[in-house]
Amino acid sequence: MKKIICSVLLLACCSAGAAAAADKEAYLHFMNGMVMERRGNYDQALQEYRRTLAIDPESVFVYKQALNLALHIGKVEEAAQWAEYVVKADSATADNWVLYGNVRWAKGDLEGARTAYEKGVELDPAAHEGIYQLASLWSSRNPEKSIGYLAKYLELRPEDSAEVYYQMAVLHNMRNNAAGVEESLLKSKAADPYYPQPRYMLGDFYEARGATAAAVAEYLELTEL
Repeated sequence: MKKIICSVLLLACCSAGAAAAADKEAYLHFMNGMVMERRGNYDQALQEYRRTLAIDPESVFVYKQALNLALHIGKVEEAAQWAEYVVKADSATADNWVLYGNVRWAKGDLEGARTAYEKGVELDPAAHEGIYQLASLWSSRNPEKSIGYLAKYLELRPEDSAEVYYQMAVLHNMRNNAAGVEESLLKSKAADPYYPQPRYMLGDFYEARGATAAAVAEYLELTEL
């Protein structure tokens, strides 16, 4: 009996040691991948993430890091495979569905992307990235709907108001809503006076409507910047 107990303990110690070694190896590959990614060596970074996943094939965190990079460098099919795993392994996290939506959009599946983003926002109404992506997704097909999502995004991310109001102005312009264009541009300008795009657009807006003095005033302020 003593020999059996010793054998079991020895086996347990060996297993624990092997697991610790595997964890360390996976960690080193992952950290090296992050270093390579930050240096712009994307192919090498992705290879390191693949090695990490070969050792630790259940790490959702590593899958997400890898699929984001794969998507960034155009390896959409590989990103799609990893995204499928992520939402199956952890379907209760909003961020995972947003990533999945990004992959579906990259593959040209707009309906799949929309469904994924809506799932993410349903899980977490404060999932601002999902809301922003929905606004982007609808921008060319339904500008009014896109503006609605941008308004929701703005409630969650008021620090982005200058850019968001500018995007709203562009969408209002697509709808020929002059009042909406001017209001949004003025709000964008107030949020960040040093952001030039809305101010150029505001000058053009006034010039196109014959408000020469207002247009000149905008252009003069721009030259001072």
